[in-house]
Amino acid sequence: MNRAAEKAAPQATKFFVDAIKEMTFEDAEKILHGGETAATEFFKAKTHDNIYGTFKPVISSSMNEAGAIKAYKTMIGKYETIPFMKAEISLILIIM
Repeated sequence: MNRAAEKAAPQATKFFVDAIKEMTFEDAEKILHGGETAATEFFKAKTHDNIYGTFKPVISSSMNEAGAIKAYKTMIGKYETIPFMKAEISLILIIM
């Protein structure tokens, strides 16, 4: 997973630079006078969709090549054989 993120990371730089270039005085003031997570919230709002769209295919492909997805599905299959464990619960684990 780390290797996959390393492959996609250089592409993220552009998204952060663009967010800074598009920052307004109002945005800067909110970061300056906001809480401890104000800058994080700003960058998340400005970059999340682009970063997610860029990283997801690279990471998914790398995890598939490494066998992590197959191993995870095998683990979930075993989990669902435990009495009272339902597929809905395992779906929550997949989303996380």
